[in-house]
Amino acid sequence: PPPFNHHHNNNYPNGPNNNYNQGAPPPQIPRPLITGDDSNYNSPQTQTNQVTIPNHLASCIIGHRGTKIAQIRQTSGAMIRIDDPAPGSNDRIITIQGTATQISQAQYYLQMAVKESGLWNGN
Repeated sequence: PPPFNHHHNNNYPNGPNNNYNQGAPPPQIPRPLITGDDSNYNSPQTQTNQVTIPNHLASCIIGHRGTKIAQIRQTSGAMIRIDDPAPGSNDRIITIQGTATQISQAQYYLQMAVKESGLWNGN
């Protein structure tokens, strides 16, 4: 018989030699993203973490024409999205997606961008 074609575009078994008819398990479904802050999760799988910042600090993270956030994305390897403030809020949510290492690096670079701006008044 011809080799199994992994690139078929329909949802139906391809005849009696299909693995579904031989009792084989179905193909693996990608693991869902972990949402929220779960710092004890040390898997190479993709995770999502969200942090909140005051709206007035967004410009020092985004940078002129987005150059700073682009640099942080490239250096960390993480996907980073900065939401607009919700109606009635002065805060923005930053969503960071990647491996645990990528998220950690992105958070570090985000904190450094805020500190270097001189707008940060924390410890």
